[in-house]
Amino acid sequence: MHSITTALENLTRQLSQEIPATPGLCVFDAPFPLNDAFDALSWLASQSSFPQFYWQQRNGDEEAAVLGAITVFSSLDLAQRFLRQHAQPDLRIWGLNAFEPKEGYLLLPRLEWRRSGGTATLRLHLHSDVSLRDDARQAKAFLASLVGIKPVPALRLSLTSEQHWPDKDGWVKLIQQATHTIAQEAFDKVVLARATDLQFSRPVNAAAMMASSRRLNLNCYHFFMAFSADTAFLGSSPERLWRRRETALRTEALAGTVANHPDNHKAWQLGEWLMKDDKNQRENMLVVEDICQATAKLHPLAGCAAAAGAQTAQGTAFAPLYLDGA
Repeated sequence: MHSITTALENLTRQLSQEIPATPGLCVFDAPFPLNDAFDALSWLASQSSFPQFYWQQRNGDEEAAVLGAITVFSSLDLAQRFLRQHAQPDLRIWGLNAFEPKEGYLLLPRLEWRRSGGTATLRLHLHSDVSLRDDARQAKAFLASLVGIKPVPALRLSLTSEQHWPDKDGWVKLIQQATHTIAQEAFDKVVLARATDLQFSRPVNAAAMMASSRRLNLNCYHFFMAFSADTAFLGSSPERLWRRRETALRTEALAGTVANHPDNHKAWQLGEWLMKDDKNQRENMLVVEDICQATAKLHPLAGCAAAAGAQTAQGTAFAPLYLDGA
């Protein structure tokens, strides 16, 4: 019997116990032996429930797949407030946090599969402001609706149109505007970006795209959020923009970019060139200075340090954060 089947049966049995008709939060865990070729992304993509969220840590040691949402938060502040109200060990909120702190899509999932190294657990959440017993009934129906794993289909796409914003003329104007503004010393550095709209002859299977990216883009953070069968947000990033642990902030916003190569030795040579490139080093220092200035505004004692990572061709900045009264 597959591990996922055994774990789901375990959770169903736990829901059969007496559950109080009171408000609150309840967590049920089921052990998940990693003794079969279980693929969390394939399992997610096989289900008809949404939202679906998948995440894999850069080195592959941690992986998570969550299904369904019993509570949704529109901001990081609301999610953190919920965690403070429910002092449940190892409780996690999953989802997408926008650059604007008041915008995002964060959720407490109905079902959460999580792997750390060689250990995995399947977790079910109950939460209600009225009756946990009523939510348990909904959870049983949710578990009963799950289906077996189907292989993620191969990604076969035929491109029919491609459009860029801005187009070539607009891009040239942006470059001219940027270089002129830098010459006027209005700022030191700017990162230009564009959006591309791709149209295909058939709907794109987002899970298949994530599976393909995971296979091709190694040493990346892989993330996938399917809001419905037709809407998804996904990506594979080699660097982490920022991480905060209490008052310590770590960012990899200093990453440079260079072309990759299928030959490992040539790829290594390109990485070595990037790490020693004077232009890249000067641009990185502009970012370091900006981060230091921004953190200094938080507290006069705040400071930061930069360290280069040769293997990933990126820099890392560290900054202690001080809150009022800390």
